[in-house]
Amino acid sequence: MGNGRTVVQMINGHDIVSCRLAPKKNIIKKHRLLENIKRIIDDLNYDVDFIIVEGIHDEKALRYLGYDGPIIRLCSSGLIISRFIDKISAKFQGKRGAILVDFDKKGKQLNRQLIMKLSNRSVKIDQNIRRKLEDLISPEGIYAIEGISMLGKIYE
Repeated sequence: MGNGRTVVQMINGHDIVSCRLAPKKNIIKKHRLLENIKRIIDDLNYDVDFIIVEGIHDEKALRYLGYDGPIIRLCSSGLIISRFIDKISAKFQGKRGAILVDFDKKGKQLNRQLIMKLSNRSVKIDQNIRRKLEDLISPEGIYAIEGISMLGKIYE
């Protein structure tokens, strides 16, 4: 069996899938990482009035981790960026939000663009939460919010 153990599960009552789980040491590390991420999510519940994400999977990951505030999905809004900014600024002017788009080059550019445009419209964006989250997950090779939920799948 090597360094990991194999897990067998049924999918749709038919297919058997086996996968390698990380050794116990790595599972403990991932558990600690997940707990730290959940603390950040708890902070989000108290510190921001809304979160902007790219899509439905990002929203599902944040819900899975315990965020219960408003989540606005950029990609499924059907709006061009200027209309999206108009909508957000009208609804959340004077409020505090977080932008949790991907942590890759494109996501970072999108983040900067949204911060600049929303800040010009009196919407406050908490950038520290994004930085904290990125500092935790990027070393693990996770560059998207939706990828965080996979950490929890180890325990299910």
